[in-house]
Amino acid sequence: MYPAVASCLLLFAAQDSAAFVTRLGRDTLVVERFVRVSNRLQADVVMRVPATSRIRYVLDLSPSGELSRLETVVSSPARREVITRQGDSLRVEITDTGATRVRTVAAEGRVLPFLDMVHWPFELVLMRLKSSSSSQTAQPLLSGSDCSGIAANCSYGSPWRRAPSSAGRRPRQHAAPPVALERQEQSVHHVQ
Repeated sequence: MYPAVASCLLLFAAQDSAAFVTRLGRDTLVVERFVRVSNRLQADVVMRVPATSRIRYVLDLSPSGELSRLETVVSSPARREVITRQGDSLRVEITDTGATRVRTVAAEGRVLPFLDMVHWPFELVLMRLKSSSSSQTAQPLLSGSDCSGIAANCSYGSPWRRAPSSAGRRPRQHAAPPVALERQEQSVHHVQ
C-alpha cells in the first residue's frame, strides 16, 4: 500500500462533517452537507439550478481508499445512479423514467465523481493531498462517460493562526491557506 493512501485511510477512520453554500450574488444556488464515517461518505445536496431538487449521495471507499460504490438519488426529476467498481472500470447504471441504462467506463482506482456545483468531492481531493507528502496531485474525475483529471496545487507552509474574536472572548481560526484547482486533461480509453 502506498504511504499516501495509508495516511488517507487514517483520515477516514474518524467521523468528519462539513457544509458548503454556493451563492451567486444574493442567490443561494446550492446547499450541501456531508458526513464521513470510516470509508463511507454521505452527502445531502439541495440544488436550485436549473430547478430545485434534492440529491443524496452515498460513497463507499475500499479499504485502500478507492471508489467501490457511489449511489446518487435525485428527487426531481426522479433518477437513481449506481456506480460500482469492476476491476479497472466503473459500471454506471442509471434508472429514470422507468428505463435503465448501463455503461462501463475505464477509470483508475483513485477516481472521484465530478459533480457540477457540488464541492464535497474536492474536499476528499484536498484531504488526500494534505495527507500525502506532496504539495501537488493530479486527481482523476468521472464526469458522464469521461475521466479527466485536475491538478490540485496546495501550500501548507504556514499553520493556521488564532486571533481573538471580535468580542475578545474566544479565539477563532482564520481560513486555511489558498488552494488552486486546475483542470488537467488525461487521455483515457473508454469501454462501452
